[in-house]
Amino acid sequence: MNRSESTDMVKTRSQSSREAASRRIKQLLTMEDSVDKNWSKVIGEESPERCENERIVDLFSADAPYEGQHFDTGDDACLWYERYGRGQGFSTRIQAFIMTRWTIGANKFSRSYDKSLLEGDNLRHALRHSHLSLHASILFERASKMKEIFNFAVLKLDELESYLQNYDDALTQIDASQQNISTSVTDSLVSGPMILNPLVVQTKGRAKIDHKKMARWKGEMEEAVMKKKRTCKSCGVLGNHDKRTCPLLKMMIAESRDNNNGESIQPLYSNSDKHNI
Repeated sequence: MNRSESTDMVKTRSQSSREAASRRIKQLLTMEDSVDKNWSKVIGEESPERCENERIVDLFSADAPYEGQHFDTGDDACLWYERYGRGQGFSTRIQAFIMTRWTIGANKFSRSYDKSLLEGDNLRHALRHSHLSLHASILFERASKMKEIFNFAVLKLDELESYLQNYDDALTQIDASQQNISTSVTDSLVSGPMILNPLVVQTKGRAKIDHKKMARWKGEMEEAVMKKKRTCKSCGVLGNHDKRTCPLLKMMIAESRDNNNGESIQPLYSNSDKHNI
């Protein structure tokens, strides 16, 4: 195949593609004309004639806001702004999207647990707080669905707040004879050791060099658990203790001390034995 034949083939392909495109355009134009004619016929038959001064009212749209506009209630204002937003092309996704995602985020860290944990006198403050938070989150979720339930829940919360306030006032009344007696909670707060930041601790008159600047402070129990296991030379057990902190060795030493205190210790040699020798 020479160069002229290849050029003729390229021209033929380009011409065929242009012809196909032109045929497609003609088909689309004929379809559009037929659709316009049919739709104009349908609209002319079904839609009645309107006056020029007649105003078409859209139930899902509203006029533009103006200064000094008045609404009877807050719900009317919200409804009006929603309709105005729909007319401007905005979609209201408050209930369907935003609130759903907010409730998912709010209940993300909520956990249910056995109510038997709440029984007993030694209930800690953290567990009480978690229990109340769980019940409050469920209550708020139910009360936020309807306006009547919301108003009723707010009223009951106000009554509960006033009751707790009166209950606290009754508990805080101290007799004159007991004014110098502090509570156990105050004693524990005052006598408890203060945990200082380990990054500012001084070592032999110089600043402590810490390569982990923003490391989290760890307690003694956590440090003991994280230690590498090793074999104790005293008891031969593989664990997190050594000869200095061996619990078995400490127990044996304590037992030997108890036995020695109960019995009199005899010396190896007495004076009578020396004379007899």
